[in-house]
Amino acid sequence: MLQAIEREHDGRIARPGPQRVQRLPLSLPAAVAQLAPREREIATIVHDRMEACAEEVRAAAGYTISNSAVRTILARLVAKGVIRKRKLGRRFVYLPAQPCDRVREAALQRLAQDYFDGSALDTAMALLGFLDRLEPGMMRRIGRYLLATDRVAELRPQS
Repeated sequence: MLQAIEREHDGRIARPGPQRVQRLPLSLPAAVAQLAPREREIATIVHDRMEACAEEVRAAAGYTISNSAVRTILARLVAKGVIRKRKLGRRFVYLPAQPCDRVREAALQRLAQDYFDGSALDTAMALLGFLDRLEPGMMRRIGRYLLATDRVAELRPQS
């Protein structure tokens, strides 16, 4: 019966009703793929947005779902360790429990945009300087890593 309602094909989940097709990003944690359909959908919304309150999740669902149903599912996902919550002002926001590569990359892009006029190079240089001040000798360790992995050739300017 469940297979008649839900079919998976090529990362897509299809259920009856308007706008009930969802593509699962490849970078989601494995735990998300193993969730029940509604839990998986809510977890995917939180991972896609990187941070969302219950009302934002409900609005992003694309179908009618009650506020209490969203909050119940979010509480279940927190209990399962898939997402976490933190208090922001008078409300809770939900975020991925373990940042995936996509979340880290988006955070670095936001850091570059907000503080370094969008320059990835300036951001990387600032992080390297910060690491070296935080942990003396870090620059030498990074240099040795680059030499050992033969990544230095990639960094040299092309003539």
